[in-house]
Amino acid sequence: MFTVFVKYQKNSALLKLPCEVHKIRDVLSSIGCHFSEIPVLTDENAELTVKVYPYSEMEKVVCSKITENDSLIDLNTLAKYLDRQYSIEAKTVRDTDVSGIQNLYMKLSEPKQPETEKLVIHARLVRKELDFTPTACIVEHSIPLSQEEFFSLRNNPLQDHKIIKKYQDNMYCDSDGIRHCILVYDEKQGDGLLIDSQGADYARYAQYIPCARLLAEQYEQQMEQTAESEETPEISDFSL
Repeated sequence: MFTVFVKYQKNSALLKLPCEVHKIRDVLSSIGCHFSEIPVLTDENAELTVKVYPYSEMEKVVCSKITENDSLIDLNTLAKYLDRQYSIEAKTVRDTDVSGIQNLYMKLSEPKQPETEKLVIHARLVRKELDFTPTACIVEHSIPLSQEEFFSLRNNPLQDHKIIKKYQDNMYCDSDGIRHCILVYDEKQGDGLLIDSQGADYARYAQYIPCARLLAEQYEQQMEQTAESEETPEISDFSL
């Protein structure tokens, strides 16, 4: 979808986006570039230069939205999304009143709210799945995130995230096969992700959880009620 030319010092490489994140890192490493974040907009005389060559109308529209805060990974993430969304046209992207690849992706990928009085569940349905047997997961921590933070994690689960690194030691699979996880959720919209990173800084094992905030809140209320009932002394029934 996008052809990207990257030059670092005297070495250069060509990337075709979208692609797997590890491929981007491998290609950049091959020219001696090991920066964690590669900006899309660079100065022509800088040590590191990036040039995006848009060909289609969609590519040109997306490039017009790029800002200095956007990275190559951001562009790749958006390219992956647009590659799967055949119904999104260039005009839709052009008319989206946002600037910046990250903001554009958040706007386009935000779950649609149908005009209906019926129950709406945001989920990712799997085609012709043979088995839905679940695995026991213990939630070690329930963590509310801002909508921006949650979208960043939800839309880029294979990137390293500070929140996952912070709770890295709390995620593992024990000797009984039970997974110990963290539950992160959008404090505004309420859906979340159940994550077991297995020592990594990214969401190695994860599942989208609708109404995660409600589940966490209900559990906390239940624990509070249990604690209160245990603290209340029993009153003996004396008959006179």
